[in-house]
Amino acid sequence: MPRIFIDEPDDVIAEALRGVARRKLHVRTGFYSKFMWQVLRFWPVTSSQMQPKAL
Repeated sequence: MPRIFIDEPDDVIAEALRGVARRKLHVRTGFYSKFMWQVLRFWPVTSSQMQPKAL
């Protein structure tokens, strides 16, 4: 598995504890998870623009 997919356990725990303290429902720990969270937020917009329109 590529290194970009793996977060350090200490960082995950620290971010989870910060999220609990801030009463956050979702916690994103590393670059890849933050990046993919943003990409998936915009996926419906970009994918609908890529579909061919029916005449």
